[in-house]
Amino acid sequence: MGRSDPFVMVRVDTDKKQSFETKRIENSLDPVWNEDCELTVTDPATQSIQVKVYDHNSIGTHKRMGYTSVPISTLQPNVPQDVWLPLLEAPTGSIRLVMTFKPFATGSSYVKSLGYH
Repeated sequence: MGRSDPFVMVRVDTDKKQSFETKRIENSLDPVWNEDCELTVTDPATQSIQVKVYDHNSIGTHKRMGYTSVPISTLQPNVPQDVWLPLLEAPTGSIRLVMTFKPFATGSSYVKSLGYH
């Protein structure tokens, strides 16, 4: 079985300004990223965190290996949540996310902190 060079793209819905890309883990079938990011969300009632795992290709486009989505509304504020989520469109595979939803003290914007494993 061939190995992949996986990396993860994380985004608030389709907002390219609120996105994060992990480092690429070369030649791995069981990658561990251990990376953190903060993303700002404007409407936690309707927005989701989109998580897509890709296999890096030096030539051509990267191959999507699978994806998952987490509605912000399902996250309890200020409580770290450690979850394993299955990757959709993948024959096997899951991703571990450690997430904390941190509402701002004022205004309608929120921050979402993610750790990838």
